[in-house]
Formats: sequence, structure tokens, C-alpha cells
Amino acid sequence: DAGIATLLGAVVGLAIVGFQARAGFNNLVRSQENQAALDREAREHQQRLDLERADRQIERERKVMLAALSAELSALYEEAHEAHVMAYLMTEVCKKATKSGVPSTTKKLQFMSFKAPVFQANISKLGLLGASIAGDVIKVASKAKEATPLTSDQPFSNDLMLTIYKGNDEAMTEWRDDLKHVVQRLQALDQGTPDPGTLWS
Repeated sequence: DAGIATLLGAVVGLAIVGFQARAGFNNLVRSQENQAALDREAREHQQRLDLERADRQIERERKVMLAALSAELSALYEEAHEAHVMAYLMTEVCKKATKSGVPSTTKKLQFMSFKAPVFQANISKLGLLGASIAGDVIKVASKAKEATPLTSDQPFSNDLMLTIYKGNDEAMTEWRDDLKHVVQRLQALDQGTPDPGTLWS
């Protein structure tokens, strides 16, 4: 019968269309899942690249800061040594003046001033050096300050000046030695050699 044949043809056609539609839908879902996976991998890859780039930038900053701090503390070491020598010479002058009985006419005592601009500019980044070395850097670099003159209406006695200069000599000697030690720590960190240890030990 022509009607039945037409009906059967229509049913078969609809079945084929339905099958193709389901297959197309499944393919679309798989395609979307694959694309989502590719997008996720791409995002994760980009994140890794960003983290690696950030790590390289931090390492570059650390290297630059290491070199700059090492140079600045080395310069402070030389200045502290010069201040130690000057203070020592003044103690000898005061000793001789005391022995000879020559009265003092000095009403103003001036000491060397020190500056550490690299340290001041990088305080917020010192953590990149590690807590131990950062602590040592802060301990020595924070002593670089402008010196305030000591003045008096009456001349300082030779004995008093001797005491003051001797104390300054001792302070500069200790600071100089500490600066040298911290420079050695910074150089060890930069070169990957053994750390001589903290000042606090």
C-alpha cells in the first residue's frame, strides 16, 4: 500500500534525523568539553609563565639589591675605619694634653656623619635576603646617621674628651668589624658560598 510505504518512509526518515541529531549533539558536547579542557590548560600554562616571570623579576631585584647593599656597606666600612683612626688619634692627643697639663679650649666636639641611602630605599625589600641576613643588615646600616655635635659653654676637660673619644673609638671599631662581617654574608649569599653566620650568634 502506497500510504503505508509513505508512513514507513517518514518514520525511518525521522529516526535517521533523530539519530543524526543525537550524534551531532554528542559531538557538540564533546567538542565543548575538549575546548573547555584546552582553555583550562591554556590558563594554567599562562599562570605558570606569569609565576616564573615574577620569580625571575624577584631574583633580578634581589641580585641588584645584594650588589648595591654590599657596595654601600663596604663604603661604610671604610668610613667607620677612618672614624676609628681619627678617634684613636684624638685619644692620644688628650692623653698627652692631660700629662703635660695643657688646658683644653675645646667647646665643640664634631664626629663623622654616615649615610646609607641604598639601605633606606630598600627597607621594604630586605625580606628577599632572608630573615637572618636582613636582620644583620638592619643592625649595621641603621647606625649610619647624621652626627650631632657636642657643645659646651665651658671648654671640655681633657679627661672628659679622652673618655668621649675613647668611647667613640670603641664604637667605631665594633661597627667597622660588624660591617665587614655583614658584607661577607652578602657576598656569600650572592656567590653561593658558606654563610659565616649571624652577628647575633
